Amino acid sequence: MNLVLKQQEIRVECFIKLESRTQTLQAFNALKDRHAQIEKDFSSGLDWQETLLHSPVGCRICSILTGGWKTPGLEWPVLQDRMIEAMLRLEKALRKPIHNLKLS
Repeated sequence: MNLVLKQQEIRVECFIKLESRTQTLQAFNALKDRHAQIEKDFSSGLDWQETLLHSPVGCRICSILTGGWKTPGLEWPVLQDRMIEAMLRLEKALRKPIHNLKLS
């Protein structure tokens, strides 16, 4: 699980990168097949990114939050709480489905 802090947005993500593109896509698609339950467990929709410009092998499942490092300092405590809460929800929603992956 990763947290990416940009100027105007925050991304909590599960970055998937296995030994080959084939294995990565197999894992990504197995999780995507369960997207309805995963998103229900997350309590919101997720962005399922099969293709990434910066990584020809990797895929990403993420949620993008408003705010970022340019957010005024007085708002940082609330922003940090939102980041932590979203990361915990994502980890909880994906823990069991990832553990149950069967890859060939």
